[in-house]
Amino acid sequence: MSNTLKFGNGEWYGKEGTILAYNDENNNYKPLLFDFERASSATRVNKEGLIEVVSNNEPRIDFTNDSKGALLLEPSRTNLLTYSEAFDNAAWDKSGSSVTSDFVSPKGDLSAFKLVEDTSTAAHMLQTSSYSFVSTNSYSFSVRAKSLNRGLQINMGGGINVACFNCLTGEVTFEGVDNIYFTNMTAKTRTMADGWFEFSASFDCILSVASKVRLVMLPTPTTITNNPSYTGDGTSGIYIWGAQLEQGSYATSYIPTQGSIGTRVAETCSGAGNDQVFNDSEGVIYVETQPFIDGDFESVYISLSDNTTGNNFITIQHRDSGQLRVYAGNFTTVIYLVNIDMSENLKIALQYENITDFKLYVNGISYPIYSTPTNSAFVGLNTFDFKLRGSASGYWLGQVKEAKYFNTALTDQELINLTKI
Repeated sequence: MSNTLKFGNGEWYGKEGTILAYNDENNNYKPLLFDFERASSATRVNKEGLIEVVSNNEPRIDFTNDSKGALLLEPSRTNLLTYSEAFDNAAWDKSGSSVTSDFVSPKGDLSAFKLVEDTSTAAHMLQTSSYSFVSTNSYSFSVRAKSLNRGLQINMGGGINVACFNCLTGEVTFEGVDNIYFTNMTAKTRTMADGWFEFSASFDCILSVASKVRLVMLPTPTTITNNPSYTGDGTSGIYIWGAQLEQGSYATSYIPTQGSIGTRVAETCSGAGNDQVFNDSEGVIYVETQPFIDGDFESVYISLSDNTTGNNFITIQHRDSGQLRVYAGNFTTVIYLVNIDMSENLKIALQYENITDFKLYVNGISYPIYSTPTNSAFVGLNTFDFKLRGSASGYWLGQVKEAKYFNTALTDQELINLTKI
């Protein structure tokens, strides 16, 4: 069993424009270069649990809740808020509250603010300027927060409660219900360092409306209400940092802004290997990844090919409908079609032998052939891509934790062991 390509699994080596995989066959430890591109800066969570900015074309290894890290491959997104950290700016309206500065942030500097309630009997909140939400679009709002014995509600004004969070534990305590303007409201949290959480809420707009996004304090961490009015004590509140409003069905990594909207460009990773690494007759493609689910794209791919648009290819396709598909040699015959929860971490192993015999294991489970392949043998497999083979399109979106290629077939038990969770 020869593992001729290894990528990730806690061993990350990258610089501007490239990231490395390795081939340790015959004790000859050779680097295999992936081309990496992102024409903008971006942020990641580093090994210390702090958010940091990385420069153009620098691969992002993100360590959110994972000591081994994962390569981030995200779509282009724009933070529509012009002041993502300066909550004392007039772009943020305060009602029943005030903000004070110079608290330690998830970035490790003193850029966080404390949102403090006053002593009135009212809703105590911070809100964005009015934004025009367009029907048929999806949106996501995220903010990093830390509790001072208060909960947090994200709402859209007019009593539209999108989500509630326990800022002490990070628990989602409420997800909104459909109304005339918004539907499909979901909420998520991510644990950060030093008691901070990233809270996000996503929703679809079904009727265009101009609305403000509100960060409303709740009197207790577990309070759930559409009318969060209470008498404040003048000292309690929450710490806040890093707000983001973006068009898309899930929240992506933080995009800082300072006076204007900011855009993170999509990133790509492709092109590792040569014909000495891959076997035309048999082999196994293995990837551990958590795909990103987004209606903004149609299909994304992981491919083994001869680096052309011809018929010498094997590809794993993730469709936005939530399907995992496998094609080989043509896109007419679907070899595997699996309806699976693509929002979960997936360990995928795809084995081929002479294009007529395939096996697919995902998280330790074997899946049956959907349609029998009919093509002739592969010739000249030489490239592993996180994209559609031979094309500048279909780039994979997700966290990539590990990838491997074996140039021989494996036993069923080896495939189970490789993919079990």
